[in-house]
Amino acid sequence: VMKKVVAFVLLFASLLVLADFNVSIPSQSATFGTKVPVTIEFTDAAGKPIVFTLKAKVSLGGFDKPDIFTKGIEVNGKITINYLVPKKKGDVTLTFIGEVKGKDPVTKQVALSVVEEDESVFSEEMSAAVDSFKGSVAIKKVGKKTWESVKASSKVQEGDEVLTLEKSYAVVKFPDGSMTKISENTQVLFEKLRRSKDGKILVSIVIQKGGTYNVVQKVVTGSSFEVKAGSVTAGVRGTTFGVEYMEEKPVVKVWEGEVFTFFEDAFVIPVTQGQEIAYQPGMQLPEDITPLLENTQIVPLTEPEPVMEIPAEQPTEEPKQDEATEEQPVTEEPKQDEPETPQQVTE
Repeated sequence: VMKKVVAFVLLFASLLVLADFNVSIPSQSATFGTKVPVTIEFTDAAGKPIVFTLKAKVSLGGFDKPDIFTKGIEVNGKITINYLVPKKKGDVTLTFIGEVKGKDPVTKQVALSVVEEDESVFSEEMSAAVDSFKGSVAIKKVGKKTWESVKASSKVQEGDEVLTLEKSYAVVKFPDGSMTKISENTQVLFEKLRRSKDGKILVSIVIQKGGTYNVVQKVVTGSSFEVKAGSVTAGVRGTTFGVEYMEEKPVVKVWEGEVFTFFEDAFVIPVTQGQEIAYQPGMQLPEDITPLLENTQIVPLTEPEPVMEIPAEQPTEEPKQDEATEEQPVTEEPKQDEPETPQQVTE
């Protein structure tokens, strides 16, 4: 009988020791692409912090410490990490597991509702300027079917497409000072170019083939700058990064700051300064972020940061007819109209 009593007391004591595993979030809802701080605390019955391994699962989104999904992160009693909100509306379940050596894991869940970002505040369309260019560069204005040569005075508006051929590039400058360099053999769609009355900007660029190098200003809270490549979207709030889309393989490179990489808008993996991430083409998006992390390469970035290469003089020659028509622009999204061969417009 005495042994049973001792065993019961020990069991009760061990339950008390692992009784306080708490998870707290500031709000039950969050908007697309934002960060939500999550505080996890593990204490014993006396309120003393316990050293534990923290692991997590999500039905959507991600965390700014991706190791939490795979090997877990070591915590001394308390930690606050950022939940990265996806660009997909729905109810999200965040599951946290606290593991202490020699004890059964303890699990806690919190629910969060992801709501669509209110873009109605971006009520004004804005234009960007072709800051500089070199070689054969063409633009197709929104609603038009023909391409025309870029000039030093060319403006880029929402819905316009820009095409660069071999040994060519164009630098587009936005009203807030942010810049995008469109590399050679690249075609991009300026999907969204808007601003709000209080100066926030909304930029969304779709790479249909090729690559861009982007220098984004640390803009006011609420602004958004995104570059899309296939099923991957790179979203930032102020950084220096590049996005490539070659042979249907999206690659995101970060020279400064942090980029949220959204996969099918559902899962989020952060890419930080000095890293690049490659998404394997043809890979089916899993229902869990863990296999996505295991099959997506995050490696050190060895490529030097590109130069904007602003020439002293603006080229005045127009692309030759045969150069401007030697490549067929392509689109990745079937819902978009197939772009036509660029043609010269005589004035």
